[in-house]
Amino acid sequence: MKIPRPFMPVRLRREGLDHIVSVVGREMRFGPNSLPASITASGEELLAAPVRLVGMEDGEPIVWETDYDVNESKSFIHRETDEAVTICGSLRSFRFVADTAVTIEYDGCISIDLKLMTRGRTVPEMFGLASWQERRYMLDNLWLEIPLRRDLASFYSFFPNSPILSLDGTQIPQTATTHSGRIPEPGMALPFKGLFWYGSAAR
Repeated sequence: MKIPRPFMPVRLRREGLDHIVSVVGREMRFGPNSLPASITASGEELLAAPVRLVGMEDGEPIVWETDYDVNESKSFIHRETDEAVTICGSLRSFRFVADTAVTIEYDGCISIDLKLMTRGRTVPEMFGLASWQERRYMLDNLWLEIPLRRDLASFYSFFPNSPILSLDGTQIPQTATTHSGRIPEPGMALPFKGLFWYGSAAR
């Protein structure tokens, strides 16, 4: 594939357990779990905090293991070409394993393919070298949290159209123009949207 101008081939480098991917105008740092920890555009950070997978299992907040070297779950490069890079990783909690494949294309588009499965016994547990603790595999909820800096943008656009719930408890009824506008000052909450844009006149 010939990369169209003004785009350039994807560039990749590694720093410790992180992978840094560079495209025209942007640089993205992916942590050992393969999720974005930093996204800069023209040198300005867009994230208020690293992207994270959040949820509840068996009534309690999910706690993901972070000893990546010990449990050998640190991210790795699955595929690298001029057009795209795919980083694979794994997040492990007491009850579940989330496998991720994150693809970054030359235009900066990031696709996250996530598969969740129940956690089985480890090799030491299978051979009786470690104790096995019975687990209840109850997943209450799960979502991907992308904390964007509010000070960088104040407009939105989404599809399909729907009412908007303001975080102060009021509801904005659906109209022909509800799908785009200025973000309400208290913030807003929406059901799942197949398309959501957040930005400003300059970005």
